[in-house]
Amino acid sequence: MAVRTLAYPPVSDQAKALIRDEVIDLIFEGPAPFHPRYVAPHFDKLLNEGSDFLELGPAQDLHQAVAHLLTAYHYFPSEGLPVFLGRLDELLEPYLETVSEKTARSVLRSFWLMVDRLNPSAFAHANIGPQDSRLGRLLLEVDRELKTITNLSLRYDPAITPDDFALQAIENQLQLAKPYFVNHPLMVDSWGEGYAIASCYNAMRLGGGIFTLVRLNLKEMVMQLSDGSATDVLERVIPALAPQYVEIINSRARFIVEEVGWFEHNWWVKEGLIEPDKFTAYAGIFGLAEAVNWLMEQSGNGAQFGADPAANALAQEIIARIEAELEQCPADYCSGWHSGRVNCHAQVGINTDVDVTPGVRVPSGDEPALYEHILCEAPLHANIPGGVSTILEFDQTAQKNPQALLDIVKGAMD
Repeated sequence: MAVRTLAYPPVSDQAKALIRDEVIDLIFEGPAPFHPRYVAPHFDKLLNEGSDFLELGPAQDLHQAVAHLLTAYHYFPSEGLPVFLGRLDELLEPYLETVSEKTARSVLRSFWLMVDRLNPSAFAHANIGPQDSRLGRLLLEVDRELKTITNLSLRYDPAITPDDFALQAIENQLQLAKPYFVNHPLMVDSWGEGYAIASCYNAMRLGGGIFTLVRLNLKEMVMQLSDGSATDVLERVIPALAPQYVEIINSRARFIVEEVGWFEHNWWVKEGLIEPDKFTAYAGIFGLAEAVNWLMEQSGNGAQFGADPAANALAQEIIARIEAELEQCPADYCSGWHSGRVNCHAQVGINTDVDVTPGVRVPSGDEPALYEHILCEAPLHANIPGGVSTILEFDQTAQKNPQALLDIVKGAMD
């Protein structure tokens, strides 16, 4: 894209060096992003009130509601890909009564098929739950039939979500590797009820979004910037690096807001579908396993992340210190999180990551037994409120016992 040929916004020489040396990864956004990376519009407002820009009135029935959504997705205010499709059960459930059950299934099937074929990417992401709903169950049924790549998250709360609804989601997971199970109570604790899950497990406020996602390569951080000791990483490297990391993020947010004027010339904002004060930015992390293993090797211990309590404890210290230091650094235009701070995030990983593990995962092939795996990774999620995408492998015999998988989900979230 032509915008990726723009010069990088002004930053200090130290910040430039972090990008040059690939300690900070821009993850394909280019030097100066022209728009926010992720946006979660108020699609309910579009359905209820219509849109002057799109020349749409309020949706009157299920046919009009899905047509409104498909139209809005086409003009989605980011890279043209609708990374957030909405809380579809909440959006469409009220319109089920306007058509017969047979017609509702046919309309939803056509809608979901069109979404998948027009946006052939797993970054397109819808939410259902935590409440049970006809629409949620029907969408799971349709998705299992169509086997789309369009992504889906179940906002799960064992106190609200019925077991039979969760088990239907697990049956889909075993075939489609979706929906994700989102810990709804913890997300509400961090974000409030008005949150959305988009793309590869990215949390944000409904009506808001994420300006940019840049990632800190923890492997490169410890190998390039430290003296090889955990003490140096925790007490010197991370505190010194955090302001430079936020400086890079601020330069990108300022460019979008001040230079591009993205909020000023945007019909989504003018019609109240997007709210500028609900935006923040992601400070992503990856390569934790390699960073911990290297530090343990330098110490002469040789303990491995995922297999040794000492390595796991160091991992927790590193992540907690990163979040704590980032919380000390004001972030421009990021009022959508903690009164102007960036938000920690650990994404699913990308195919250009070579010899480095996504987020805070145990490297593939080195995973311990399931119980130990959960106890290793779960504590790290507490310091990464923007969302952590992780994958747990189950024995194939689990397909015959979905209730056991639901028990594991409940235990892991607890």
